[in-house]
Amino acid sequence: MTSSADNAWYKTAFDSLYPILYPHRNRADALRAVRFLRNQIPTRQGGLVLDLCCGAGRHLVELSAAGLRAVGLDLSRPMLESAARDLETQGFDPMLVQGSMDRLPFRNAFDLAVNFFTSFGYFETDEENGAVLREVAQALQPGGRFIIDYMNAPWVRATLVPHSVEQTATKLQVDTRRSIEGQPPRVVKRIKVSGGRVERQIVESVRLFERSELTSMLEQAGLRVAGTWGDFDGRVYGEMAPRCILMAEKPA
Repeated sequence: MTSSADNAWYKTAFDSLYPILYPHRNRADALRAVRFLRNQIPTRQGGLVLDLCCGAGRHLVELSAAGLRAVGLDLSRPMLESAARDLETQGFDPMLVQGSMDRLPFRNAFDLAVNFFTSFGYFETDEENGAVLREVAQALQPGGRFIIDYMNAPWVRATLVPHSVEQTATKLQVDTRRSIEGQPPRVVKRIKVSGGRVERQIVESVRLFERSELTSMLEQAGLRVAGTWGDFDGRVYGEMAPRCILMAEKPA
């Protein structure tokens, strides 16, 4: 059976242009997330952590600096190559795996798994997205925990900017059109990048999950939701919180 992911946008979107388009996803932002993690969730020194969809490795560096053994998995080879360089520069041994989040090569391995900054909901169907959570559950040790950091649906609907034009630090013009489309709904971004020798069009499409839907999917995967926050400052979750951060546990 052919998956709807076979010709998906995320197979080509995450390349060397990505960090230029999203400069705010930087080391300081990663440090904030990891500090939240250490404050809210007890983690043993040297514990094994999976960074699911690790990208260019900014969280891996901070997790490693916090004394954890961090393994990164991502589909994008350019992102993994960038992560390896950054980790080596910081004096850490890269533990990186290229692979898809719905087919993890791990079983009962991790104390903790993290999925930061809406790196979920890429697949077309809820069944495919649910398979990711089932894989996470199997990758965790009994008693292990999973943190998923997702866009908060009510906040997205209230604050979505339909159109913006910005210039990057490298003088590229980025024309972005945003919309909520379909049923079940997806947040779709159509990005046109131009300037110099660059002429590129990128489409990003991510499922807009309600908190209740994420909770139900985690439970169906065999994980119990044990904590919910609205941002990495530890605020209580509410409809106008910018993030929906869930902590789920695998039964011991």
